[in-house]
Amino acid sequence: CDCSQLKSVGLVERKHWLTDANTTPKQTKMNLARVLLLLAAIEACKAQSTFSSLNWSSLPIAIAGYSRVGMQIATLNNSIYLLGGRAQAANLYFADVYGSDDEGRTWNLKTSAAPWAGRAYFAVTTAANHLWVIGGQLAPSNSQLTNTVYRSANMETWIQDANLTSSVGFIAFMQATTVNNTIFVAGGCARQGMAACVYVNVVQVGVISGTGASLSVAWTALNPLPYTVALAMTISTRQGAVFVVEGQAGGNLGWAWQKTILVSTNGATSFISQTSPSNSGAKQAWAFNDTLFVLGGDQTLSFSSSNALSFTSLPQTGPIPTQGDASVVIGSTVFLASSATLFRGVLMRPPSPSP
Repeated sequence: CDCSQLKSVGLVERKHWLTDANTTPKQTKMNLARVLLLLAAIEACKAQSTFSSLNWSSLPIAIAGYSRVGMQIATLNNSIYLLGGRAQAANLYFADVYGSDDEGRTWNLKTSAAPWAGRAYFAVTTAANHLWVIGGQLAPSNSQLTNTVYRSANMETWIQDANLTSSVGFIAFMQATTVNNTIFVAGGCARQGMAACVYVNVVQVGVISGTGASLSVAWTALNPLPYTVALAMTISTRQGAVFVVEGQAGGNLGWAWQKTILVSTNGATSFISQTSPSNSGAKQAWAFNDTLFVLGGDQTLSFSSSNALSFTSLPQTGPIPTQGDASVVIGSTVFLASSATLFRGVLMRPPSPSP
């Protein structure tokens, strides 16, 4: 719930219910009861946004020989999926999909050869009850990038949809998120023709239309980011805002981490910079219950539930991840995939006060 909106409505309604001269004594009592229920709902909403710690545990990814970089992790209908990636030792690129229905304890092969071809450093997102695979690197060379887009509702049957915009070219090392059936793909390293890839300040916006067999996406490209970004971490939270969290800048800035968070509330037409809580870059970021969490490169975890992004440090317990290729959230649990290990972080709340 959005506590600020709930509180605003409550203040207006409370004034109306308690000061309307036309209400009978019986109605006044009923309205007073409604006010008390609304106030209780506001307090319950606040409690949902209060956390005491993030408790980590880890377990090996139970897939024979699994150890990869550039893979992706995603969720659809409360199942977790591992997709693609590259085996560093053999330099092999995979187009397989594994699924888990028990929070990563066991994995089932959904397909060993998806039609999107072996790729790494691509983007994934969930939209219109489909999982979308976007762009990526097809071989250990930036001349082998792609702008193809595929989607699936069951991880076994895949449909190729419209490519990303030709104005950007082939692209990898970006991330994606979805707000209200619109996909946002931020940053990345893009290539035109046979030239080397260059880092971009582009957000590609994919508007989804239709349903069933007529489902499709149409892409446009915007240039709103204040610097070129690779490895951008995009998050959606609070009233449909789009967040580009940190990001590793290319171009004239080299490979410097940008210690800012870019926020857009107008469909990625423009972004406003806000201070990041991390002084050494962010490993991952995610949203839960109108709250934005940022896991810093120094392993500190911070969260903010305000539009002004006023961050508070959150204690962590257990084996804190030191790196991560991708993360996904189901409810109050975050799953972070790193090489051959799956980290599971559970948000803990303060104990309820005694009655």
